[in-house]
Amino acid sequence: MRAIDLKPTGGKEPPQLKPGKLPGEYTKLPVNDLVPVQTVRHRHKQAIAKQKISSGVYTPIVVDKNNRIINGHHRYDALKDAGETVAKIYKLNTTIGKVL
Repeated sequence: MRAIDLKPTGGKEPPQLKPGKLPGEYTKLPVNDLVPVQTVRHRHKQAIAKQKISSGVYTPIVVDKNNRIINGHHRYDALKDAGETVAKIYKLNTTIGKVL
């Protein structure tokens, strides 16, 4: 697992960009290649994410071109907890600094 990168957001919640809002592509990445940038988690969102991950139907995690998570930290945690090794993602053609 890659370490958390607090520099882009100071550990605060990044913008909740939906897949397709900015240019990018749908693909898959190893869960261990994703880089969280947020420290705060919400228990109710965590429970919802776990349900969706266990059903296999979840919105792709939005990441920047350096694999930093922009939207999907709860899904990321749920994937790790479930032992999943691959995540569905929407990879932006830009960095998180450009969308903040």
